[in-house]
Amino acid sequence: MTPFIVNPFRFSAASWEFEEDFTSYASQGAADAVWVPVVTGTVTNAVDISNDYLKLISPASGTGYYGSNTRALTATDDAAFVLRYKLHWISDNQVGGCSADYMTGLFNSNSSSGTNVTQDYIGVVNQVQAGYAKYVTAAGNSASPVDGGNFKSNFTTVIPTAGDDRYFETIRTSSTTFTVQIFSDSGYSASLEAKSDSCDSTITDLDFTGIKGQTCTTNAAQSYYIDDVQFANGVTVAP
Repeated sequence: MTPFIVNPFRFSAASWEFEEDFTSYASQGAADAVWVPVVTGTVTNAVDISNDYLKLISPASGTGYYGSNTRALTATDDAAFVLRYKLHWISDNQVGGCSADYMTGLFNSNSSSGTNVTQDYIGVVNQVQAGYAKYVTAAGNSASPVDGGNFKSNFTTVIPTAGDDRYFETIRTSSTTFTVQIFSDSGYSASLEAKSDSCDSTITDLDFTGIKGQTCTTNAAQSYYIDDVQFANGVTVAP
């Protein structure tokens, strides 16, 4: 009988496909060529080459706006990947009748219209609305990343708090499952809260990573930056 051989690199990897600390860009044009920005309205999102991070600011007034920065990946596995990043929460404005929703994760589109288009995605939404700010897992197939029907699990122990550094790890563990953990440390050893969720197996071709989001017309707002982004493809355990 032919023995069954398991490829160990399907589950763990020797290295990251890329590691990004935003320190290597000599100009804004060089940064924008890798982390392609799209802005509609008055949201501000871009690699900040002076401070070496990817920053987003959604103001508390405007006419409805979208923003995204995405980096192309190489043929992302449809059943196994690991994404890690540091998120520093700057501030939020918890008022208004509609929400400010921005997502960090993987997408199948680098669309020129932020998140107001249908697309596939898996990741974490930062949601700010009247009276609260929260993190929520999300996964959707041909839908908007800020469509509440595709929100999965709310984080209740860890909430966005000004000045906090939190370390996020999103793992697609199979074609139909994914996990998200939030850690307090850059070594990803002190877990604060974890969620395990289902997703549609038809969520495929997630060949872009970054941030995407939208804010409606007035009031709700958030500001944050991400740094120290790491991505490993075809594995379910971080290198």
